[in-house]
Amino acid sequence: MIFFVAKNPLRSGANFGKLQSMQRKRFHHVVLTMFSAVLVASPLMAEVKKHTHAGLSIVCEAKFTPGEPIKGDDPSNPLVTMEIHSAKTDVQEITLVKTVYRAGTELNLTGAAKGAAAAVGRTPGVTKPMQAIADAKVKGAEAKRLSFSATKDGKKFGIEALYILKGSTIWTAQVLFESDEESQQQAEKLLSTVTLAP
Repeated sequence: MIFFVAKNPLRSGANFGKLQSMQRKRFHHVVLTMFSAVLVASPLMAEVKKHTHAGLSIVCEAKFTPGEPIKGDDPSNPLVTMEIHSAKTDVQEITLVKTVYRAGTELNLTGAAKGAAAAVGRTPGVTKPMQAIADAKVKGAEAKRLSFSATKDGKKFGIEALYILKGSTIWTAQVLFESDEESQQQAEKLLSTVTLAP
């Protein structure tokens, strides 16, 4: 979920709920997909290499598939487009998102990270949510890191995410995994390879 403060709050109020709903569904879908069954290795595996999707580059072995793009056709809606690419391995689900907002929309990465964690924390069956947000470094842009953990239906899971802001665009790289120390380290290592594509 992206938190924003538009320059005209009267116009933003009518569309905030719509934007929240679209983004909440995306985060809920990712969590529910992972925990609806035991993770199984995707048949769409590839060699370890650099992949570039949604304006982000990442080094991993999974093959990405595009999701249905979202367009904000209403001129009063701050969202212009949202592009999503996702991949699955036997231990992780990786999501790359590029969200473009209308010029003049004030964007807040801390709010984006908090909103994402809150959306997942409200998913039915999710309990004991914990989160930490810290500054991150990405060349030429502002960035934040989110570490999130919780339990769903008795299974512990974690989310490591990187949020990048440049101009009117927010990029998100998110790794969802069953929580243990090794998986946590793998997710952190994966995010360390993420850069803005040239």
